[in-house]
Amino acid sequence: MGKEYVWVFRPKPRKPPGNEMKKIDEFAEKHVQKLKEHLPKPSKKFNYVTDVYARWRGLRLYLVAKYASPGRNPISPHFEDKFARLECFGNGKYSLYAERHNGQWMPIVYNKPLVECLKEMSRNPWFQIH
Repeated sequence: MGKEYVWVFRPKPRKPPGNEMKKIDEFAEKHVQKLKEHLPKPSKKFNYVTDVYARWRGLRLYLVAKYASPGRNPISPHFEDKFARLECFGNGKYSLYAERHNGQWMPIVYNKPLVECLKEMSRNPWFQIH
């Protein structure tokens, strides 16, 4: 049998309203500061996190970890890895995604109020630095 395809409507992200955007920025800054308190100790052999920050790229907010590569022959002394993405879909609904090991974004909270997404980000291990 051949593959079956199903069409699914997926709304495009929208810009969050001004008051919610301010709330998102404040939460992201607090969450980033909390993550920075628990950064791992530097290693001479393995990659380790040196910084964490939030960055808007288009209509999406990303949490990004900056790593150092101290090995013998690193391609680059530092690299960045996004590990969380927050999108607004209008009507007060947001979705929160975590990046998997294969580079795909997996929805953790989908089409829920902002408060639920922010609570999930603060308590879910997907959004912590290991």
